[in-house]
Amino acid sequence: MLQEACGGDEELFQLQAGLLDIEREYRGMSRRAGIYEALEDRLRAGQYGGEEDGRVAGLLQRTQETMRQFLRLSTSRKIDRLSEFVTWCGEC
Repeated sequence: MLQEACGGDEELFQLQAGLLDIEREYRGMSRRAGIYEALEDRLRAGQYGGEEDGRVAGLLQRTQETMRQFLRLSTSRKIDRLSEFVTWCGEC
């Protein structure tokens, strides 16, 4: 489903899969100390270089805020949001 949502973009797929892996690692913890740093490190590892740096920095900032909001949701709401995202991606 994630690969389909990424529209065949392998780099985007790898980035999203990595972010989800980090979220899974922290899922069972009562305190998620360090999760934002881990997510940020993973996002920085997926950045592009050169002239796209400004665009990527903005995308990184928006993605970080979205991930913070997403992580605060209940599991059922996360599933709903992912389903909405996949539907939206299919319309693009």
